[in-house]
Amino acid sequence: MQLVIDQSVLIFAYLFPLEPRLQVRSQGRE
Repeated sequence: MQLVIDQSVLIFAYLFPLEPRLQVRSQGRE
């Protein structure tokens, strides 16, 4: 089970930089 969580964390970390970038763009528009 821990192995599955590790993979999820890796994917999250990979998409993490993409999420904040979109949020920053949304804030700049407001």
